[in-house]
Amino acid sequence: MKLSEDQLESVAAWFAGGASLDEIQKRLVAEYGVHVTYFDLRMIVAEFPQPEEAEEDARQRVPPEGGEADAQERVPPGGVKREGRAAARPKGTKRTRRSASPPV
Repeated sequence: MKLSEDQLESVAAWFAGGASLDEIQKRLVAEYGVHVTYFDLRMIVAEFPQPEEAEEDARQRVPPEGGEADAQERVPPGGVKREGRAAARPKGTKRTRRSASPPV
């Protein structure tokens, strides 16, 4: 389905405002009398910058207070910095296999 420029601008504004695709469908019918399938609307919205991506891009442009070196050394939320699969086990421990039957 093709939407006019005015309709596309409205959809973009509603989407940027946090409206769900269902809400946008209802607004298109109420304001323009246009019925758009959910799939078609998803394809239209996919062309717009995503709200989460826009916020993430803005955060990436602003350097952290401590500089680039501190940004690389920061620990993620949860307090555990893991690199690779081996980091999940404490150093010095070996991987053990569990037997099918309990030890006697």
